[in-house]
Amino acid sequence: MTFEITRHQRPLLASDVDWVQPNITHLESEMRQLDGQINTLSIVLSHLQKARSDVQRSLQAHKAVFSPVLRLPRDILLQIFTFCLPHPDDDSCFDGRGPRWMLSKVCGLWRDVVMSSAALWSTVILPMRNPMRNLDASTGMLQILAEHLRLSGCSPLLVAID
Repeated sequence: MTFEITRHQRPLLASDVDWVQPNITHLESEMRQLDGQINTLSIVLSHLQKARSDVQRSLQAHKAVFSPVLRLPRDILLQIFTFCLPHPDDDSCFDGRGPRWMLSKVCGLWRDVVMSSAALWSTVILPMRNPMRNLDASTGMLQILAEHLRLSGCSPLLVAID
């Protein structure tokens, strides 16, 4: 009947109002119930997605135990990392994207090897092009240099000025 009225196939009568109004009330109530159920399901879905993400992260960590590279002895890893270093002429200690820093971000084992291997930090190239160009950056550069020197430990240093 509502389709007939909305499509103008017949006029709205007083008796129709008595029939349509309770249906509107009922349908609005049903919409509120469905909205509540959707909200509840959205919350449940959010919790399930977080739980799944946590399980997936744990699963990846467990599978990583079988990674062949994690079974390499530290001295072999150190030798490989040494081959990753650029030629001393191209190696700026101020480059936070340099190979030492990048290798240290791969995993905990690699970070331990890189950060505890003074030989990897024994080359210090100081770029002196426009040294006063950015005084704000020089503070950060000094912190990076200090960390670089700290990590070099008692290893003999190769210091060059570029």
